[in-house]
This record gives sequence, structure tokens and C-alpha cells, in this order.
Amino acid sequence: MSEIGDLVRGHYARSDLEQAILTALEEAGIDSSAPVAEAIFPIDHLHAGGAQATRYLLEQLQLGPMTQLLDIGSGIGGPARMAAALFSCPVVGVDLSEDFINAGRRLTERVGLDDLVKLTVAAGDDLSFPDESLERAMTSRRWRTSAPPTARHS
Repeated sequence: MSEIGDLVRGHYARSDLEQAILTALEEAGIDSSAPVAEAIFPIDHLHAGGAQATRYLLEQLQLGPMTQLLDIGSGIGGPARMAAALFSCPVVGVDLSEDFINAGRRLTERVGLDDLVKLTVAAGDDLSFPDESLERAMTSRRWRTSAPPTARHS
């Protein structure tokens, strides 16, 4: 991976991430041993706008059970799990942080979405998916306006 990728991974590295997530769930009154995906939406999104912004983006993508979605910069997988839970679509999430991906995989298993959500360590600009194997792609980023922009999709 690139030097920039190494810097990003180093910045976000956190060996206690999974425990921090489980503690946050318990403090929010959610059973961390078997949480329901929808119950963790409010604390499952590590980007500006949170779950509300993710829901808006996902609605613009016109997802369905057969729509393959790529989540670039998936973090711990919150947006990917939301897509799978709300639209029953298969999602591949990629992120540079191995700690985020590992914690996200375990959380995905806990909510029972590991059949639909696959998280992997990869750079968004260096993916090896076969052409046309994924129908939609998304990434969550900071917005500079009070309302999310209109999402573009193919």
C-alpha cells in the first residue's frame, strides 16, 4: 500500500475499538450480545450527518435485494449494515483501517447481517472487482451545507 495509506491506517489504529463499541452499546441500553441492526443506527455511523445522512444517501441510490453496493471508506460498516438491513441488498465495504474492518466484521456478525455485508481491508482507488460486478457505490464524507447534496448514481 501507499505511504499515504500507511499514514491513514496509523492515524485510525485503535486496538480497543471493538470493546469501545460494545461499551457504547451497553451505555445506550442496547444488548451488545445480540443487538438489532436498526437499534444501533444512531451510534453506528462515524461520519458527518450520522445515520440520517446515510439513510438519505441510500434512498437516492434506489437499492433493492439484487443491487450490489460498494461502500468505499466503510469504517466500522454502519452505512453498509444500514443498506443491508433496510434494503436487503448485498454490500461490500472497503476501508484502509484493519482495526475498523475487524471490529465492523464482528459487529456485523452480532446483528446477523454477515450473509449480506462483507467488509475488507482495501484502498478505494485500488480495487480488484470484476467489471460490472457492483451496481452502485457510495462513500460518506463531510458536507459543507446544512442539507445533504443530491446523490449521483448510475
